[in-house]
Amino acid sequence: MVNIYEQIASNKRQSFGIIFLFLTFIIGSVYLISQAT
Repeated sequence: MVNIYEQIASNKRQSFGIIFLFLTFIIGSVYLISQAT
């Protein structure tokens, strides 16, 4: 039997990494835009 809690934990880690990259991308874009003006 597959450990369901382990699967959920790994899924949360993956989604957290995606969210972190997305936030970093947004913050970087805002920073570059504010520097350009």
